[in-house]
Amino acid sequence: MHGSISNYLLGWAYLIGSATTISMEAEAIIMYTNKYLPLFSTASGYLTPLGILTAAALIGVFTIIQVIGVNVFGKVNTAITIWKFIVPTITVILLMTLYLHPGNFTAYGGFAPLGWAAVFTALIPSGIIWAYEGFRQALEYAGEAKNPRRDVPLALILSIILVAILYMALEVAFIGGIEWGKIYLPIVRVSM
Repeated sequence: MHGSISNYLLGWAYLIGSATTISMEAEAIIMYTNKYLPLFSTASGYLTPLGILTAAALIGVFTIIQVIGVNVFGKVNTAITIWKFIVPTITVILLMTLYLHPGNFTAYGGFAPLGWAAVFTALIPSGIIWAYEGFRQALEYAGEAKNPRRDVPLALILSIILVAILYMALEVAFIGGIEWGKIYLPIVRVSM
């Protein structure tokens, strides 16, 4: 369909993307688990010997899942995707029902007091940009779809829309749920 050169480049891009995604997922698990079980890295952020072994084991497990095949990977990926939607959805519900402070949306200069540069600067280090990569699988595994003419466009559109809605709801919940009186932050004066 694309030709040998573009398929060669797409193959390498997929390989590099898959290899980096596996290590990033392992790093994320180590980083988040270390908050509750500080066994995996030192205070300066370097992995301990146990952290190195755990990261290597996670990379091994993720690699095996991908090598086993698309069918198993699809089932595992579906379970993980459902989990990744359940946790943020519960977070939004709990924050909005238990801790909402409507005054947070107008205090401190209103919406985006530091401008849009801060929003775009936060996309990559916060990991949010990774959430929008879910559309790739609809394209990469389109040959496995029973009705690709209907399913692929639907998967592309729904994956982007659902992730956008979920992350916007999370941001509203986090902004509304913060009790600024209990957090020490230097106040930044913004002139408008």
